[in-house]
Amino acid sequence: MATKKKITELIATIKTIYPYYAKETNVENLVNIWNLILKEYSDNAVNIAMLECLKICKIPPTPADIITQINIINQPNIERLWNDFLNLLHKADYLISRFDYSFIEENGLTQGQNARNQYTELWKQIPEEIKAYIGGPGELHRMAKTYSERDLIYEKKNFIKWITENAKNPKASTELKSVAESLKIDSKIVPIG
Repeated sequence: MATKKKITELIATIKTIYPYYAKETNVENLVNIWNLILKEYSDNAVNIAMLECLKICKIPPTPADIITQINIINQPNIERLWNDFLNLLHKADYLISRFDYSFIEENGLTQGQNARNQYTELWKQIPEEIKAYIGGPGELHRMAKTYSERDLIYEKKNFIKWITENAKNPKASTELKSVAESLKIDSKIVPIG
């Protein structure tokens, strides 16, 4: 929760950089208004966002500028989700390649059964956005065994398109919506190929 002390520091910083900022405004009222708007954010988040605002704003930052920066800083990006998806495919491929192993390990199960158990656990740990994109463990199996590096270039386009379209769904998670929003905010996040 942003404290009045932190808000007072932020306004003092703004007044130092922009000496004419709120020159004829009661500072106590200004602090109270800013605190009301920013109270749901931590002091640390507000401070980091303020520093980012001061780097990019050409006029004194407002609470809205700070909230925008907090949202930008906190949003996951498409590249992280794509890399998570690629890592998942590689792990799944490795485990699937062991399904037919018959050597019995110390726990009394075959290497194949242990690989199947690990595959099941892997599926449970996947972020919901990626699970929704894949569809199910069987589809993950198909993707892991059939995708070549060339296929992944095409798949990345589908992945980005799917995230963008499905974030519009009211049931889509907050993370998925923020990833889709990042595609609109910063086109540098979406290098394809």
